[in-house]
Amino acid sequence: MVSFCEKIENHIYLLDGLDLNKTSMENEISKESIITVAKAFVKSKGYSINLNNLNINEKELSYFVEKNYVDIKEEYTEVLKPGMPPKIIQNVKCTFVGLKSKLYEDFHEVFDNAGFDWSEKLLLECSFPLKSVFFDPRLIQLIRYDPKYLVNWIGYRMGVYPSDDDGGSIKLYIKNLCMGYDTEKDEPVLSIFIDEILSLDPIERGLLRPYYIAVDSNCKIANQNITNLIDGELIPSDDLDIYQVILEGIKIFNYIIDKKYNFEFFNVDYDDRGISFFSPLFYPTKGNWATFIISTAVIFIDKINVKQLNKYIWENRDHIKNTETAKEFLKRNKEIFNKKTDFDNIRSRSLLELFICNNPNCKFINESLKDIWNERSNFSHTYYEDEYNIIYHEEQDIILIKLYLILKSMIDFEDPKKIILYENKNYNFFKSHYGMNGEISNNCGFNRPGCFHKYATEHKDFIFLK
Repeated sequence: MVSFCEKIENHIYLLDGLDLNKTSMENEISKESIITVAKAFVKSKGYSINLNNLNINEKELSYFVEKNYVDIKEEYTEVLKPGMPPKIIQNVKCTFVGLKSKLYEDFHEVFDNAGFDWSEKLLLECSFPLKSVFFDPRLIQLIRYDPKYLVNWIGYRMGVYPSDDDGGSIKLYIKNLCMGYDTEKDEPVLSIFIDEILSLDPIERGLLRPYYIAVDSNCKIANQNITNLIDGELIPSDDLDIYQVILEGIKIFNYIIDKKYNFEFFNVDYDDRGISFFSPLFYPTKGNWATFIISTAVIFIDKINVKQLNKYIWENRDHIKNTETAKEFLKRNKEIFNKKTDFDNIRSRSLLELFICNNPNCKFINESLKDIWNERSNFSHTYYEDEYNIIYHEEQDIILIKLYLILKSMIDFEDPKKIILYENKNYNFFKSHYGMNGEISNNCGFNRPGCFHKYATEHKDFIFLK
């Protein structure tokens, strides 16, 4: 039996009597046939469709091929016997077709009047299921602070899931809401692959429509998402996002302190949902900025292990109180070391100040965390009106760099020769990001990478320890 592809190749009767200089309508290729093929392609979310399932005659299909509207190939599908160990019964030949964008170019008016929605027409226009569709980051306002949705931020993308089973609610389920950039404005945008958009119900796709960026020539998806989601490879250590690098830095520092002093410095619960707010602002409003600041203050100040740190400093007070930093501290708290009951009332930030008293970067660390503390206090004790301001993107990037430098300095000071760290499984991660050659690339999840040089770890007040 001659296959369909062989008929096309050998021009067997399929093109007989077909005038290829005429339009498809003149050749009696029906509008219904065009719409049928397009709908099947949309239903497959842009992937190849099996022609065996389409009610279209071979003459019409041959015309689609001749006009370069489709790619055609034949494959053998293995049919397995149900209920038995894997064993091929037979190979069944199936013909698959992938639609090309030329069909949309020639018949877009047909599709415009055939009930296809904006996302379906976008697929027909691009004919590529993994096209990145870009959205204004305001979309995050619709999702992130709605209790009906759970948001799980991982690296350069987030998952969005309904938080309840209320049948009357709109179920917006997005597996990969990806980070991207407008390279001209040097600002973040959001991206979703078009096949995932087509997995949503029409109403849910309608929710996304107002945020769709139609002119996207300056937009690109973060390269790390291509590596992970398209190429199917792990993101290289050097390309991990700055948020993950900082959280891993806390684990490294905890490991060193635990080995030296038998307690962990930070009591961070990495499964806490609040950790998800230690992530990009996406949309730079004062409200989003406040959420990030509060999350950061919780991690770096509130989660300090006050009980164990208090005990360590009290037991080593004779040595600590003679340092220059402690002397300055005692000017403000003159009798703090006289009674244990008084010392027990010291807050976490003051304990940190005493703990790092010998670190050459103690001033930089204290002032950086003090700024975060004060900013958090402003939001906690005053009313504020929400506002949009691009400066919040830049301020977040600056704080991230400071947090990275704080951890780098504390790690280097507590384990200068890396004798302790060398035995830890995170040593290679340390070398990549916190070691002598470790630096954070400007493309590692910052809001405005164009504001930096190649590396984003420079600060005029920071001393790199040798």
